[in-house]
Amino acid sequence: MITMQFANLSTFDHVRAFVALIRTPTVRSTALATVARGAHESLARTWYLLDGSDEDDFLHRAISLLRSDLRIPENRNEPLRTRNGDAVSPAEKRQELADELKRFGLPVPAKIELTALVATMLDKSFEDREGRDQYSALSAVAHGHRHGLNNFIVTDAGGEVAGLAAPRAAVVHFAATLMGAMHAIAWRFIAFYGKQPRHTELLGTAWQRAYRSMEPVTSSIWPDE
Repeated sequence: MITMQFANLSTFDHVRAFVALIRTPTVRSTALATVARGAHESLARTWYLLDGSDEDDFLHRAISLLRSDLRIPENRNEPLRTRNGDAVSPAEKRQELADELKRFGLPVPAKIELTALVATMLDKSFEDREGRDQYSALSAVAHGHRHGLNNFIVTDAGGEVAGLAAPRAAVVHFAATLMGAMHAIAWRFIAFYGKQPRHTELLGTAWQRAYRSMEPVTSSIWPDE
């Protein structure tokens, strides 16, 4: 539960940054793609845990995810500390988590691959098979790949590169994808707690408000043919 709470907090921190960037006088920043990508990555962690089939699967996913988070620190022999300042060995902690799975009679730890998590989340949120392509496109912009930045290059009258700017259509696409993914995960989170009426009504109201604000913009950019 703490893992999902932290993932959700990280998601909304990224989204607040996204909103702040949009509200600047001129949106001339590929940082939009970077923070959108970070939000998707955090969302995917909650999605992964809530996508289990039963309690055993939920537990297996939770322990596997915690163990996976320690893989790079273990490989780098990186010293970790708790919030109380106590030293933690990543290798020992990973073994401890693997032993926990055995103790519960669960399968060996699942291999966690972030790209696959995000791709699956987006595929299921939007019922298409474009999740991996969307994540790859965001990553290309975030990493400054030339092919990823092509749509953001601004040239002057002489054809020289004058800077970077986020096209309106790209900004709306980022925002719409974020909204859809957030709605899908929020609904699953509410369902996990039993679909309490108050929570359901709050989410429904927020979603309708967001949709009404986006619909005129998307219609002006992508009118129905």
